[in-house]
Amino acid sequence: MNYLIGLLIGIVIALIAYTLNRKVSFKWYDWVLGVAILGLLSVGTQHLLSSLAGFETSAAWFGFAIFGGLAVVLALIEWRLLSARNKAA
Repeated sequence: MNYLIGLLIGIVIALIAYTLNRKVSFKWYDWVLGVAILGLLSVGTQHLLSSLAGFETSAAWFGFAIFGGLAVVLALIEWRLLSARNKAA
């Protein structure tokens, strides 16, 4: 499980480095949403793996769908905010 969370954090750091190289300006709420997205993905991964280890297959996927779905919705909102800000600039 540590591998998956490390991989997730690495992907986030790579995305941050990529956007900073493209001169994207971040507001304070972009960082808050980013931390919330990362947290939800980490909690979803933890729930999935621990429930699968406990042989609770349906609870594992249902919890992952809830936490992962919230993370995807927040990521789409964040992407929309950043793209609108870049088009206006």
